[in-house]
Amino acid sequence: VVAALALLAGFTVWSYASIAWAEQQGVAWDGANRTALYLLVFALFALWPITARAGMLLLGALGLGIAGLGLVELLKANASAEPILYFIGVRLAEPAGYINANVALWTIGLWPCLYLACAREVHPILRGLALGGAGLLGCLALLGQSRGWVFALPLAALLFVAIMPGRARAVATVGAVAVGIFLARGPLLAVHDAFTEAGFDGLLAEATQTTLLLAGVLAVVGVLAALADRRVNLTGGQARTVNRAAVVAVAIVLLGGGGAAVAAAGNPVTKLSDSWEAFKDGGEAQRAGASRFATIDTNRYDFWVVAWYLFREQPVTGIGSENFQQDYLMRGESSEQPRYPHSLQLGVLSQTGVVGAILLAAALLAACFAALTARRRSGREAAAVAGASATLFAYWFLHASIDWFWEFPALTGCAFAALGLAGAVGRGEGASKGVPTGSKPRRLPGVGRVPAIPRVVASVLVAVTGVVLALSLLAPWLAEREVERAINDWPASPSVAYERLERAQSLNPLSPRAHLVAATIALQVEDQARAEGEFEEVLRMEPRTSFALAELGALASERGEQSESEQLLRRAGAYAPRDRVVSDALERVLSGELLDVRRLNASYLEKARERVPRK
Repeated sequence: VVAALALLAGFTVWSYASIAWAEQQGVAWDGANRTALYLLVFALFALWPITARAGMLLLGALGLGIAGLGLVELLKANASAEPILYFIGVRLAEPAGYINANVALWTIGLWPCLYLACAREVHPILRGLALGGAGLLGCLALLGQSRGWVFALPLAALLFVAIMPGRARAVATVGAVAVGIFLARGPLLAVHDAFTEAGFDGLLAEATQTTLLLAGVLAVVGVLAALADRRVNLTGGQARTVNRAAVVAVAIVLLGGGGAAVAAAGNPVTKLSDSWEAFKDGGEAQRAGASRFATIDTNRYDFWVVAWYLFREQPVTGIGSENFQQDYLMRGESSEQPRYPHSLQLGVLSQTGVVGAILLAAALLAACFAALTARRRSGREAAAVAGASATLFAYWFLHASIDWFWEFPALTGCAFAALGLAGAVGRGEGASKGVPTGSKPRRLPGVGRVPAIPRVVASVLVAVTGVVLALSLLAPWLAEREVERAINDWPASPSVAYERLERAQSLNPLSPRAHLVAATIALQVEDQARAEGEFEEVLRMEPRTSFALAELGALASERGEQSESEQLLRRAGAYAPRDRVVSDALERVLSGELLDVRRLNASYLEKARERVPRK
């Protein structure tokens, strides 16, 4: 645990150091702050000498809490006058706001629910509720139709079955939920696959009824199974035989399913080769009205190619924490504008280089070793808590390998909390049972007695670090609050809005966001001179901001300075060669047409809406 904390702290320090060489320093600061937050969460749980019972309560609260949140969101969507607003591309996106993150949120809650449902020591009614909650969460995840989820979920489920004590119960629990979701898949998939504007409300209502029915049936089955489980007392030999039989059953299902898939798909080598080529070719994902699972159209390969290229350019240090978008706009081939590489590993490599990758990889390996040690040293209950927590983290890691979950604190915070809990559970058992008089308090492995003077120095350093870290986390948050207030205030009082934006800039001097908002307000009140000054400040901070260059080009054209406008738009086009708004503006200038900055902004707005379709 101590090694994992030290290595993760090193990765955090390195992330902060990357601000110095990052082109987008404000973005790098946000990324480093996020990393520090995950360090704090991991430390909180890893250093807590928690008992198995307390760990069970934490996991149960997480799983059932997320299930309750999912139920509320589903009912709110059905009760809404415009339920489509809960969806993006007719895939459930709320409350996370990003479809795949939403799917991951439900799946993070799935593992604690499965754990509670197969824990014999848990009350039968609670086991039933947990099994019903697992079914509900699985249905909600399927409404998101995430293809990365289809990759990560089975692997995490196999890990869950493999490391949980009492494999027979784990197999039965996972199997019950899997069979239920398979039987309910038709109405759930139809929300997207059979979408029509006129029929959407009916499709959603049917999917909701199916979800609630499945959750109710699983809850009843879970209670009955738990009551029966309490009446069955197997000897050690009988329990081992049942567990082996469960493993054999899983193997038979996997072999049978694999054989059926091969028979249906044909030559697996050819199929994989064709799929890989299609994945490399990229393309836009399937629109509503057809199955997303029938194709693998995505531009992720292109994202990864650019990230790998950036790593090869700066292999030691990387380009700076969470810096990626500006480089992708220049070097990518798709029309998308991703802020992140959509891969945890490639993101770490390209942004923090080999140094950051080694630090984070070593930290995670040390934490996993601590979790494995905790599982082996502890009793059955603690081992189950460690196993469920490790599965939660493993699922996050697998899915984050092909998506941008690191940037979602709600997801990654849960994952690091679970990883810390997996290594800490069981250390509090002695404290909870009482320590014999005269015995020495138990220390963390690797931590010895610290002399008085160094201990004081260490305490001062920790206090100073805590204050600095708190200020680092607080300043950008306060700046963003000022920006949001300025956005709300400007129609009534532009001067007040400008004052708020100046405060925001002083709080977060590394980010150009306050200048961008000030420029936008200035355009709305027809203060072109101020708008130009603000856009120039943006370019001083981030010279490759194509939006600011295009805006300055439009303003120059409005003044009749077509030559300057052409130069600015060509620069914008060089930094974003696939941006059709910029290319269209340049074509109009070359044809002798004067640009209208309002028309340019309307084009940007239309483009943004196309990237996030609600239908």
